[in-house]
Amino acid sequence: MIETPEGFKYYLERIKSFYKVRKEKYDLIIDQQKLPATQLIALLSGAKYRLGYDDARFSFAYNLKAKRGKIRYSASRKFDILAPLGIAEEKYELFFHISEEAQQYIDNWLSENKLQVNSFIVISPASPVKGKQWRLTNYSKLAGLINQKLNLPVVIVWAPNEKLSAEKVYYQTQGNCLFAPRTDLMQISALIKKSKLLICNDGGLNHLAVAAKVKTLAIFGTTDVVSWSPASIFTTHHHCF
Repeated sequence: MIETPEGFKYYLERIKSFYKVRKEKYDLIIDQQKLPATQLIALLSGAKYRLGYDDARFSFAYNLKAKRGKIRYSASRKFDILAPLGIAEEKYELFFHISEEAQQYIDNWLSENKLQVNSFIVISPASPVKGKQWRLTNYSKLAGLINQKLNLPVVIVWAPNEKLSAEKVYYQTQGNCLFAPRTDLMQISALIKKSKLLICNDGGLNHLAVAAKVKTLAIFGTTDVVSWSPASIFTTHHHCF
């Protein structure tokens, strides 16, 4: 992951990134992001082979170039960049490792709150991209309906920059939901894996649910469902949008 600090730290971080990559003496660099920063890293990497998309702004950074195929689920499009290496698209599954420590952290929290596996619904109401976010009041109403009609507990989850929005949903339900503790990616994956259903906006958690094989209802706003909905390919995991 490339950090993007501001000011002098930005240039210092870039220099560190260039040095870190170059000292590894890679034979092959694959740039799937085609950002100016990643293209420059590829160019200065010293790698014998530098692979990227031919429609990149600075495609001269690469000596192996891939063409983009048809628009489809974003994870599937990653095969496009592998074509010059002779790797063809095939059926696949997404996988995300959950450590024993992360799983135990969640198991302890579920036990403390008397939640059984597959007996509760998780709602992730917030998004850093407001165009993707369903109205918070709608999530609150939905949580209330789940409690009333299905008699199932609802757990509100959040990322650090989403806490205020998640708290609004929680307080609007008048405390009839559970507010999840702060979690990292492994811990949130462990939590949703134990749930009956995940309800969320289009975002990273929607894709983690694919790896966890969790039934998911994703609410899309401004993004393209063909590119970003797992339901277009992972139909056996019951992803709806």
